[in-house]
Amino acid sequence: MLQPGYAISAHAADDEVLFGPEFCFECFWVGVREAGDRQHLVAFDADSPPAQELLARFQAFQALR
Repeated sequence: MLQPGYAISAHAADDEVLFGPEFCFECFWVGVREAGDRQHLVAFDADSPPAQELLARFQAFQALR
């Protein structure tokens, strides 16, 4: 099984992770992780212009690290 390539985490004021979408641009799925468990898998068009822009932003951020 492929692991998500990129994720965004939303944190509470006490730094607890509330939820986080995880994006796999190889298998075209977004999973939403809540309380440590993946709750939903949703297909997305990874080749669409918005998805490609998001991927470019993920890659640019990763290059800064």
